[in-house]
Amino acid sequence: MTTYTEWKLSLEGAVLAQILSYIPGIEQTKVISKALDGSVYMQTIGTGNKYADITILSTRTEMEAVNQAEADGVYLTAVYREKLVMGYIEAKPEWDTAEPGEWYTTSIKLLIAEEVST
Repeated sequence: MTTYTEWKLSLEGAVLAQILSYIPGIEQTKVISKALDGSVYMQTIGTGNKYADITILSTRTEMEAVNQAEADGVYLTAVYREKLVMGYIEAKPEWDTAEPGEWYTTSIKLLIAEEVST
């Protein structure tokens, strides 16, 4: 069982951030229509895309590495609880200061390409 100190976001083994929260989800395209008699019909298109909304804590150096990873579209690894997930950051992180000059937080959306239970 992993502990919160092991919940990390990394690139090729180099730690980029401490994971504070991890909320999984699935994006699915649906078409919902209503018939004249009031019946509702739902059609799903394709397979849903897995993602995770992840809140991270980084040092200034790690923050720069996260920004570079997003800009380059590189494959990242996240360890959280009993899961190991690999994927890409969807959009540019918007950072908040946790401790000026030292620690920063942000929430990212990691588009999951692979997922493994540890």
